Amino acid sequence: MGRVGKVARPIYVLNAESEVEAFLFLFFHFVLSLNRSRVSAYSAVMSTKYIVSAILGSFGIAWVCDYYVSEKKIFGGSTPGTITNKEWGEETDKKFQAWPRTAGPPVVVNPITRQNFVVKSRSE
Repeated sequence: MGRVGKVARPIYVLNAESEVEAFLFLFFHFVLSLNRSRVSAYSAVMSTKYIVSAILGSFGIAWVCDYYVSEKKIFGGSTPGTITNKEWGEETDKKFQAWPRTAGPPVVVNPITRQNFVVKSRSE
């Protein structure tokens, strides 16, 4: 069943339609020659083309689904007024840019006992 001695490697005739296909062909020829697999470099290039096209196709389908669900609202619903109202957005920006910011006193958080303690300054 095993081969005896060295076997001559086949010489591939490169018939590439593009530079990318030629690069993939030579790359997989090199990889497969290291692995000494029975899979030809041409079939590896062809399978790569199918894998890449399937991934790109799935991204395209996902984008179309996202667009129609979120933008066209095919399942109903509406965009909240907080997003469509420009005045609301301006006021929100003013609030976030306001200084000084107001907050409660500092708190020490103890997640183990779920008790939070207000830290008092020493001057008080």
